[in-house]
Order: sequence, then structure tokens, then C-alpha cells
Amino acid sequence: MSFIHDLRVKYHNYKFSKALKSLRAKRSSVDFDRAETVGLLFDATELNNREIVLKFAKSLEKKGKKVRLLGFVNIKEDTDNLAFPNFNQKSLDLAFMPEKSVETQEFIAKDFDILINLSLDETVPLEYIAAVSNAKFRVGPFTERTVCYELMIDVTKSKSLDAFIHQAQFFLEKMNKQEKV
Repeated sequence: MSFIHDLRVKYHNYKFSKALKSLRAKRSSVDFDRAETVGLLFDATELNNREIVLKFAKSLEKKGKKVRLLGFVNIKEDTDNLAFPNFNQKSLDLAFMPEKSVETQEFIAKDFDILINLSLDETVPLEYIAAVSNAKFRVGPFTERTVCYELMIDVTKSKSLDAFIHQAQFFLEKMNKQEKV
């Protein structure tokens, strides 16, 4: 890593902790069946990931959920031709924060019942969005930053997006189930 990169990371950590201190989001567990809105964050750089996430979004919509997507395309070129809201490296400031993007600011402000970060690799901008989101309940991959999620899922053995989605659905469907009498 370069000296400049290390400085940017330190600046990111400073801004990240500052943003968390000013955070006023109300967190709570959410019954998946009763959840009305779901936000899906994902790394949209690879076509295969996009297809898997879009398929997952459609399955959630079939269950009556309002789904909103936000993809991060890890390139510097414009990405206006994608079928979902997205941002890229141009949207990041010096601290790797996606503060230049209207899409990210709107996504962060949205009061989702559940937010799911579908990026299996550590993706700093997506972790930041998850951490400062107004979502009630946040799900994501296992990370050292435990402030990002209420539920973290470890899929290091399979390292598959399909496996992660399956595990996320499994755990979300088991949470807060009220027995019917």
C-alpha cells in the first residue's frame, strides 16, 4: 500500500467514527414476514453479481416487499446505463466516502425495515452506507466493524453470493416468528 492510500484510510476511519457519533437511527429486530421495505446494497462490478441480486430483488417483490437497490461499480467510468441506482469511484471523496452521490444520500436517508449488504468482500463504501443508514435492521457479511450490522453472516467456506442470500433469508425468516394459535 502506498503512503497516500494509508493516509486516505486513516482519514476514512476518522470520518467514519465521526459519522457514527452523530447517528440517530433507531435499530430494532424486524419480523421478515412483516417487513415492508428492503434495501439491497451490492458490488455491481461483476455482471454475475448483478444478475443474482436482481433475481433476489424480484423474489422479494413477489413476497410483497418494496425493494430498493444500490450498486457500487468499482471503476472510474460512468455507469449511467445500468438498470438500477448506482455509484462508482468518481462518487468517492478522499476518505473513500460516497458523499458525492445523490443516490447514496437518498439510500442512506431511507427508513428501510431491513437493509442487506450483499457484498461478500470488504467494500469500504458499502460498509459506510450500511453503518450510517436509517434502516431499522441491517444484515451483512462478517466484518471487524460490528457497528455496521445487527446480523452478520459468515460464508467464508462457500464464498458464494447465492449461499449468502440463502443464509440471510434463512435467519431473517426465523427471527421474530410469532406462533399462530
